[in-house]
Amino acid sequence: PASAYQSTALGKRRFHPVMVVRSLLTVMMLAASRVSPTAALLARVSGRAGGVRGRMRAAPPPSPLRMVSGEMPTDEGRFDASDMTPPTKLTSSSPTLAPIVRMEVLPKSEAGWLSVLTPMQHEVLRNKGTEAPGFSEKTPGELEYELKKRYRSKYPSQGAYACAGCGEPLYYAATKFGSGCGWPAFFDSIPGAVTEVPDKDGRRVEIVCTKCGGHLGHVFKGEGFPTPTNARHCVNGVSIQYDPEGEQPKDLVQIKSLTLGEIPP
Repeated sequence: PASAYQSTALGKRRFHPVMVVRSLLTVMMLAASRVSPTAALLARVSGRAGGVRGRMRAAPPPSPLRMVSGEMPTDEGRFDASDMTPPTKLTSSSPTLAPIVRMEVLPKSEAGWLSVLTPMQHEVLRNKGTEAPGFSEKTPGELEYELKKRYRSKYPSQGAYACAGCGEPLYYAATKFGSGCGWPAFFDSIPGAVTEVPDKDGRRVEIVCTKCGGHLGHVFKGEGFPTPTNARHCVNGVSIQYDPEGEQPKDLVQIKSLTLGEIPP
């Protein structure tokens, strides 16, 4: 630029040291800010025309990433954490202390069952899945967790337990006992309500709801529990619901939780 030169008395031009340094600094700033030399020259000329002799500052280039809710970097305009649909987490099946609804007509297809069951209930009742040990007691919303929360005990003395699929009563409340196995346990079922089906390998005996065929768990006999039947119906908590209004025989004696010495090894 013309400002980098100075006329002499002989009419010749020479480089002024100060102007040379300023020009070099300007070139370095242009390279760092990625601004074209033409645009920078126009800016300097317009600045000088207005009496401004300051330095030109280029805006920093926009960042290709931004933080969403302080969690994860995302491509601008292409992705946002709020747009994500979280994966289905089978952490809770349903309100297990809700009023029991007994089905008069059962669904005739899996699509029909999916419309009335939660994903986890469907996995256990219809696909014969098994919940993790302790799941019912430790998970909010599940059977034993809610029993402890409302009644301060996993073993309310009154009521009955019904199938979570069809609502049919399966177990009297007084038959539930503490077996230490990690799943709800009963020493007997309501007569005719539960059907025993030996596994194909002959190692265990499956128990299902007689009315709808929903998978409940397995029954184990002869383990040495001090119960009237010496049997243990090991039931998935998501397969059943508690009905505090359910009727049971008045002469049925409840067995309190067993001590460690009473639980078979």
